[in-house]
Amino acid sequence: MNQTEVDRLTSLRKEIETLRDLQRKMISILSCDESHISAEIEELLCFITTISISTNFSIYEGFLRIFVHLSVYFNIQQKDEIIDGFYIILRELISKHSLASSFHQSTLFFIFKENKHFLLFLLEEGILDLSYIENEILANDNKNLFIYFIPEIKKMNPNFYREQMTQFYIVEEEINKIYYLQDNEHSERQETKYTIRRKIYSQEEIAKIIQSDDIVQFLNYVARFENFDYNGRIKPSFLENNKDINNYINDGISLLEYSMAFGSINIFRFLWSHQAEYSQESLKYCIIGGNNDIIHILEDGIVNSQNIYAKMSRDIYHLDYDNYIQSIKYYRSDIQDYIRNNNTEMPPLTFSNIFKIFNETHNIDILYDLLYCNGNSHTNNHSQPFEYNKFLKQLEQQNYEEISPILVLFDGEIEISFYFIFVFILQYQNIDLNSISCIYDSISLLFF
Repeated sequence: MNQTEVDRLTSLRKEIETLRDLQRKMISILSCDESHISAEIEELLCFITTISISTNFSIYEGFLRIFVHLSVYFNIQQKDEIIDGFYIILRELISKHSLASSFHQSTLFFIFKENKHFLLFLLEEGILDLSYIENEILANDNKNLFIYFIPEIKKMNPNFYREQMTQFYIVEEEINKIYYLQDNEHSERQETKYTIRRKIYSQEEIAKIIQSDDIVQFLNYVARFENFDYNGRIKPSFLENNKDINNYINDGISLLEYSMAFGSINIFRFLWSHQAEYSQESLKYCIIGGNNDIIHILEDGIVNSQNIYAKMSRDIYHLDYDNYIQSIKYYRSDIQDYIRNNNTEMPPLTFSNIFKIFNETHNIDILYDLLYCNGNSHTNNHSQPFEYNKFLKQLEQQNYEEISPILVLFDGEIEISFYFIFVFILQYQNIDLNSISCIYDSISLLFF
């Protein structure tokens, strides 16, 4: 490795270290006691000022993407105080760190589109134009996004509103039902009618009961039906940002999976004892919820009912490599360690493979472990420490198959990697940009 390559790696390490510090400060906010939230937010904001975040596009873009990802995938049962904290930080970025002038609106939409609540905030602050939301609705036939932004679309672009109401076969009565608008509310101020949009989870009755793990309410709900379907489903919600929970492909997730996702052990045990169906795919939801008791029940096929352990004659599935990726995505480091230590078929974590995992999960810790821990971390124990030299050769040889998954994932929709990774890889003179033109075109639209 020559001096130029050493300098490039040093610069990459510094950026990853800064992003890792930002991520950990955000996690401190999201996981602390309510009484400490203000102090943790102040510490983050002081750090943002210290590093002059608006002067470093790579760091700013990386932080915003981590910020949005955490809002959707870290501890999905976020309290109101935590949610308010996100908006305090966003207001600070707007007022003191040039958020609007640092990024083109198309880049901001790309970064924030995973959280429609943030898009609404940026729209209300005048940072984002409604046309980006309308284009997303048209491009992806996104009915739930349309429903969420109906108040703004109806007011600002009535023609588009009527067209999409027809396109999605929606009538006014359905909208009133979705927003819980009653006839006697029509005289109220318009802005108070849509307060349900402050919620970030489904407001369906059964969904709310499972979220709170209220077994008494759940049993009362079940008793209202002569033949309750224990394999019923929670439909996708226009309020939910988490794609795993909305699960549009399967029109939602099962009651059992929903109880797993919210760590609702009491309702989970009840559904499990009533033979609610599940599959290997269901295991992702126990990782989302992070309840160890649920994980052990799923792996052992055992449930505790009235202090009697009964072996259920059920299929038993085990956490695999896909679940390992899920544990990184949801910041479940204890589950991440558990899977790796108990699965003999885990592939080695090579330098290029770790970049691909980061692209999927947005968890900067995995890159930090690779470049900083020198083989002492749980991640590096399974990696190849000299893989970097091999990776450099692949860059020099323009190995498209190795490089492209690091920059872009094609999985239903395009997932563009972080800007600092593009800068690191594309600075190699031997790379032919024409060979990865589709990638370069994508980042040109977003970043330049």
